[in-house]
Order: sequence, then structure tokens, then C-alpha cells
Amino acid sequence: MQCQKNKRDGTQCRARALTGKKYCSLHSEPGKAAELGCRGGRRRAVHNPDDLQDFQPPKTAAELRDLLAQSIIEIRAGKLDPKLANSISG
Repeated sequence: MQCQKNKRDGTQCRARALTGKKYCSLHSEPGKAAELGCRGGRRRAVHNPDDLQDFQPPKTAAELRDLLAQSIIEIRAGKLDPKLANSISG
């Protein structure tokens, strides 16, 4: 069975409804679509490298450890793009 929810443009949602329900998993919970859209926007946020702390290239293991720790802090604060951090660590 197809989801009975109409989208903003007036067309019907094409997803399959949950078993025994009228709506798909996205439309069965109020606010679920808005929450997922908000997450997608955060994921695509543009990160400004000007806010990052300047570091010289690490020369010792201790300096590398400090750089990684600072990178983790900046990722969690939303200052450093996780994709960039992943490419640095790989």
C-alpha cells in the first residue's frame, strides 16, 4: 500500500506505507521530515577555515597528538568539516 500523505506540491508520497498503517515511516511521526531536513542542512554546512587554530606541521608524536586533539575539539564545535578531518587522518 502506498503512503496516503500529500507532499507540499500536492502530489502523493510514493513511498510504501508501514504495515497496517496509512503512512510511510517518514510521515508516520509528526516532525520527522523536518528533523531529517535539518540534519541534512547541518551536514552540508559550509565551514569557515578562518576560525581554525593555526598549527605548524607536527614534528613529534606529542605535537601530532595535540593537533589531533584540537581537530576533534573543532569538529565537535562545528568549526572543522568532518570530511576534511577524515581526509587528514586517512
